[in-house]
Amino acid sequence: MDINLTFQQKAAISQFLNHLTKPLTMMKWDREKLFDTFSSYSLSGQTGLDYSNYVYTLKTLPFAVKRNIVCKILNSWRYAAQGDPYTLYQTLQDILYLKIETGVECVLFNNILNLRNYLDVTSISFHATSEMDYYMIDMILNIPDVDSSESQIRFTTSSEMETPRVEYSIAISLLKKKKSFTMQPSQEDVSRMLQVLAENKTKKHCPWIYLNYSLKCEYIGPFMPSLFIRYENIQYVDNNGE
Repeated sequence: MDINLTFQQKAAISQFLNHLTKPLTMMKWDREKLFDTFSSYSLSGQTGLDYSNYVYTLKTLPFAVKRNIVCKILNSWRYAAQGDPYTLYQTLQDILYLKIETGVECVLFNNILNLRNYLDVTSISFHATSEMDYYMIDMILNIPDVDSSESQIRFTTSSEMETPRVEYSIAISLLKKKKSFTMQPSQEDVSRMLQVLAENKTKKHCPWIYLNYSLKCEYIGPFMPSLFIRYENIQYVDNNGE
């Protein structure tokens, strides 16, 4: 993807990366590795924007640039931040707080973080792209005794002109690591799982955010049986600072 940025946009993105790599934070981003991930942006490393211009510039970045930034963050997290869980959590919250989002990220990030905790997986990585105007993010779980084709969860989202949505499937074999059942989990188990996956962690940091959606879940089988989860008609409103 060709990214054409103004001097001020480059300065704001550099300032954001500097924030992530500040020595006094608890995050474990390696500054050199993270900036190298963004080498195609031709960032000078210069910042100097006052806070209001910094936040405004990030908020008004083009749709495609915002999604490209998110993909670069996810793709580099394992090697540039040591796969540290807190770093992932805090970085995703910072992206939302600074409004580097396009309407789907709050739901997307919550499900990524909640899935990791629900499945109790310590080792994960990402392969994320937004080349086709929508996110396609593979969350790769390192789980013993689970086939690699079933330990990958693919998130897809709406494109810029569509009503915001997020959808993904979870292989039944993954859920069997969490719950004991024969063919498919009970309705009660699914309901409890959805409550966990839909927990809005962003409310803790940004209680002013309004989030609403329709949530659907259905069983798909028999070939590679899975649960298909879809958040649609997402309404995400953050008027803080407006």
